[in-house]
Amino acid sequence: MKINNELNYNLCTDYKQLFSRVCSGEIIAGFVDYTSIDVNKVYRDICKIRLNDDSIEATVRGVCYMSVSDFDMVLCKGKLTLEEIFIKDCEKLNLGWIVPEHTTSTPNESKLRATVNTILQGDSLSANDRVKLMEALK
Repeated sequence: MKINNELNYNLCTDYKQLFSRVCSGEIIAGFVDYTSIDVNKVYRDICKIRLNDDSIEATVRGVCYMSVSDFDMVLCKGKLTLEEIFIKDCEKLNLGWIVPEHTTSTPNESKLRATVNTILQGDSLSANDRVKLMEALK
């Protein structure tokens, strides 16, 4: 069930770009749909989308609407990449995000982060090495 909220924001649903931005360390503001006790009513909540340790999370006020990590790939027996799982979860939440007007990354830094993210997507690194690499990028 989708809701027709009138927000004064142009929300983006380019989840590939969102995945790339979050994996490069950006913290993004977004909105998600959720239901409560009354499942016939859909609410919209703002959230913070960010890389937190080894998972990508959409959270607000202690509520975690989404958490995607390498463990999710294990659960789906490697049939989906982390990015594919992330996109499916974003779609389920009807997640819309606000594209930042500017970024503090230089073009070379962005290119380096994109390369590192490609490496992180592969299976050549151990989980411990991935965590170390992500920490170094912060």
